[in-house]
Amino acid sequence: DAGWRRAAASSLACASTCSLIRLKMSQLPPSTDPFLAFGIVAAPLATARRDQIRATMAKYPTVAAGRTVLRFLLGSETPTLASAPRLTLHTALKLESNAHGDVLVLDAIDGARLDNACSCTEKTVAWVRHALRTWPSVAFIAKSEDDTYVQLQALDYELRTHLLHQPRVIYGYHT
Repeated sequence: DAGWRRAAASSLACASTCSLIRLKMSQLPPSTDPFLAFGIVAAPLATARRDQIRATMAKYPTVAAGRTVLRFLLGSETPTLASAPRLTLHTALKLESNAHGDVLVLDAIDGARLDNACSCTEKTVAWVRHALRTWPSVAFIAKSEDDTYVQLQALDYELRTHLLHQPRVIYGYHT
């Protein structure tokens, strides 16, 4: 139910973790929706980290086949990034988004010297809301960070074989 989803979204931990929410219990999503929507909390100026993830995690067969969608989560409000002029930063992110199709700018705060927990939590909640609107039949929504490597193929297997029919799963691990 919607109340459970809100509670789960607001309770996700924000550290070097992978967290996910089990949304549907009865069936796999139709072919138009992914099985797993995987959001990676990222810093606006961390282009090298995003490129590294594109060269590794994004190459997994589950991503190539469309069973897993991978998005980099950035906030639209960047009040502390004086070192990068706002217009230049937004232009660079738009170009990166157009080139790769995996950058998602959410209605959330972002940037250096902010309370990291606040920024991360805002982006996580905005991500869960976005994923629910965009892929209403997705089986799982996951969140990780750009300094964490997740073996998406292993995660896909584990979710399909062990957790698919478990009700209301909140699953996470620290590495």
